[in-house]
Amino acid sequence: MNENQVLRVDPDVEFVKTVTEWGGGDLKTCFQCATCSVVCPLSPDVNPFPRKEILWAQWGMKDRLAGDPDLWLCHRCNDCSQNCPRGAKTGDVMAALRSYAYQSHARPRFLGRWVNSPFMLPILLAIPALVIWAIISQGGRWEAPMGETAGLHSRYWGNMIEPWPWLDLSFMAVSLFAAAALFASLRSAWKGFMASEVQADLTPKMSVFEALKRGLWDILLHRKFNECGAAHARRGAHLLILFGFGGLFLTTALVFLGMYLPFIKLHTPLPLGHPIKLLGNASAIAIAVGLILVIARRTSAAQSVAWGRNAYQDLLFLSVLTLVVLTGILSEVFRLATFHGGAAAAYYLHLVFIFFLLFYAPFSKFAHVFFHGTAVVWSHYVGRRVQSLAPGVVAGGQGRAAGRGVA
Repeated sequence: MNENQVLRVDPDVEFVKTVTEWGGGDLKTCFQCATCSVVCPLSPDVNPFPRKEILWAQWGMKDRLAGDPDLWLCHRCNDCSQNCPRGAKTGDVMAALRSYAYQSHARPRFLGRWVNSPFMLPILLAIPALVIWAIISQGGRWEAPMGETAGLHSRYWGNMIEPWPWLDLSFMAVSLFAAAALFASLRSAWKGFMASEVQADLTPKMSVFEALKRGLWDILLHRKFNECGAAHARRGAHLLILFGFGGLFLTTALVFLGMYLPFIKLHTPLPLGHPIKLLGNASAIAIAVGLILVIARRTSAAQSVAWGRNAYQDLLFLSVLTLVVLTGILSEVFRLATFHGGAAAAYYLHLVFIFFLLFYAPFSKFAHVFFHGTAVVWSHYVGRRVQSLAPGVVAGGQGRAAGRGVA
């Protein structure tokens, strides 16, 4: 901007209150010293975050924030919070702004409001519980298969729940809805990224395919976590959850294809030594260990976060994902122990929580994974990258301020 240009700013006081409700209560504590941008090892050299995001939020410039890709390039390593001379939890403010951003792109919007309201949780849970119960009840029975070996070698769940294909069709419909809603949200976010002012040159530096390939490697290997200071230890837990969830998704897809493709004719449950069963059980263990590590960290006093709707969303996602894994493990354990009543109850709850996780994914904390991934791909696409540090400069050190545009 040159001296002859005028930037008109219409402060939105209500937005500041909204950010506070989402857990960004330290927003007004910041006095724009730029320490947060200096110490962040992930922040680009031109218009670095999180200083500009805090400034925009203080002025209520929510339209800029909704399309800001830098919100999603932040890994919430909390180096900024630990080094803030005012003691502000800048990481919590950025998390609150991210929650606002993905909700602003949510389609349909009313589901976004519902999922972010604790008062709507009973209704949100009742929907999958009633749908699944109605599908099961329409067959007129839910009976345990006879015989001690039934839980080991027969199509256990198909025999216990008569209208099995209708369950599969319902989950296919839920998955298609979630995919369509998520695509609409990410498409809106991408348009915002391409119209953002975080850097002057937004012309493509490579093909979308190449950017997708590079971004995918960044995400799968969690490379940026290696550069974080305060949260470097989170990398292992996040990788366990990521690959554990991916393994469970692959297991489900293989079983589904095996059951319905006539030339395979896979019968479930699979023997414990079957490769697909081994993949599923190993993935369940991996995600369970990752969740234990994350929950232990979140509940420690040193890593406590400001309460607000953002913290509620964080807790809700972790709780539902934990319940999906726990009920899945229990349903298998009870099945192998021929405790049919326990297996039926655990599996019913397992289906409810999977339905909840998938159906509300575009409107919950689950969406953060996809928005972050989209921003990483975009950063490769337009060249929004962190420059290499000069020799002898310590990442996160105050000396990094030299030469950086922190305006």
